[in-house]
Amino acid sequence: MMLTCSMDALSVCGMLSHRHLGTLRCRREGASTPSEIGPARVASDPKPPAEKVLKDIRRPTRRHFSAEEKIRIVLEGLRGEESIAELCRRAGIATSMYYGWTKDFLEAGKRRLTGDTARSATTEEVKALKREAQALKEAVADLTLENRLLKNVWPAPSASAFVESAK
Repeated sequence: MMLTCSMDALSVCGMLSHRHLGTLRCRREGASTPSEIGPARVASDPKPPAEKVLKDIRRPTRRHFSAEEKIRIVLEGLRGEESIAELCRRAGIATSMYYGWTKDFLEAGKRRLTGDTARSATTEEVKALKREAQALKEAVADLTLENRLLKNVWPAPSASAFVESAK
């Protein structure tokens, strides 16, 4: 059954011609040529729809682990209570992925300890900074409005007024 699905998938994708497909079906059924099977039998194999064939071929989508899940798995491995292979099997990841996560985890810790990275602000700090920025924007708006009003009320002095006042 697996061979039929693969052959049908290849024929749907256009990788096998009808001649090659018939020859492969003959070999599967123990005949040497398509004529030994008979035309009715070769043509009577029901073909699944292309969508079903492609769905069968498609690999499952990759799972994306959150940062917390990665840290949990890496810390379990660093504890050494079970083998890395068993841990990876249970988590459903490849050992190479585990070792990559471990390397990233340890390098991030090293960068943090040496002070190469900036500390992330907490939610309260962010809220306080946003309030301060809003207050400063309002102050700038008030000063700009006041400046425009003063320019409209008192016209700018002319250059001759400066010359007369300097005498």
